Amino acid sequence: MSDPKKVELASPEWYELATKILAEVARECGEDGFQLSVCEVFIDAPKEYADEDGTMSWCFYIDGKDVRCEKGNSKDVDLYMQGSWDPADARRIYTPDYLEEQAKNPTPPEDPNLAIEGDMERLPPWIIEFHNRLAPYTA
Repeated sequence: MSDPKKVELASPEWYELATKILAEVARECGEDGFQLSVCEVFIDAPKEYADEDGTMSWCFYIDGKDVRCEKGNSKDVDLYMQGSWDPADARRIYTPDYLEEQAKNPTPPEDPNLAIEGDMERLPPWIIEFHNRLAPYTA
C-alpha cells in the first residue's frame, strides 16, 4: 500500500480534500438535529494560499449528517478558531493515549496567534475522526 498523496496545509487541494473528508465523516457519524458553524483561520499561511491579510480561512456548517463548506473568514459562527499556520500540528494523529494524556495534563498552546471564540465543547466527538483522516494527507 502506498503513502497517500500529500497536500500542503491551507492549499486549494487541502481545502478540497478537507471538505470531502468532513462530508464523509459527517454522513457516517453525524446526528440528526445537531447544528454547528465553525470558522478556522490560519495566520501566516504561505502567500500563495493567503488572502490580503496573510490568512487562509474556511468555514463549515454542520446540519445533522450534512456539511456545507466555504472559503473565507466569518465571525458569524458558533465557534471561531484562529491559530498560526502549523503543518506539524495538522499532521498529528490524535490517538486515544494522546487524548487521554491531554485530558489529564493539558499542554498549553504556545501559539501567540491562538484565539478561540465560542465553546469548543460543542464540537462533535467525530471531529477527531475528521482530523485523523485528513492528517496523513497533510504535508
